[in-house]
Amino acid sequence: MNAPLAIIAGIPLRPYQRSKRKPERAGWTIRVIPATSPNRADLNQVWNRVLDTADKAPPAGAHLVLAHDYEDQRPRFTELVTRSYRATWLPPELSSQYGSPEFHTAVANVLRFEESWRDRMRPDVDSPLLLPETAFSAEPSVRDLWDRAREVDLRRDHLDDVERVISRFRERHRKRDGWHDNNRIVSNEARHMEVMVCRNGGVGS
Repeated sequence: MNAPLAIIAGIPLRPYQRSKRKPERAGWTIRVIPATSPNRADLNQVWNRVLDTADKAPPAGAHLVLAHDYEDQRPRFTELVTRSYRATWLPPELSSQYGSPEFHTAVANVLRFEESWRDRMRPDVDSPLLLPETAFSAEPSVRDLWDRAREVDLRRDHLDDVERVISRFRERHRKRDGWHDNNRIVSNEARHMEVMVCRNGGVGS
């Protein structure tokens, strides 16, 4: 089965051991990797295991749902993970509520948004989101495409707005032989955008 993999990682060990109900969502395989700490959300001791599990995900890919109580360390984990995967930070107040209705609802909301993003906005080989943002000189009316895409991830909404900007971007810059920027530079090969991270309220929230 080629279902995408959701990895819930870093939640405190004690609530994980107490709960007998793992989050479920149709169309997803869900793995839980708890922290070694009984009462603190902590990714430090399990991080290699998280990445190893994500690396072995099926072709549909992996989405990481992360919990970590040490906010000053979150940017480091974000930087490490976003080169290869999309990830969402759980709100700190939920990290110790594993198994609760609130926790299950939060995970369901994360995966529901991710489904919409995959269906409607995930870059394919012909997506302008894969163009090099700093090198491609776009027209002013569509120059904020990449910022808008990042804002979707931060706010978890406004997919319709980004789809409209993508459509306008194609109209202005897509030609038969590739992408033409304002400097008449033709790009036939898009590079992966490394900063498309899905965050629940932003890093440190």
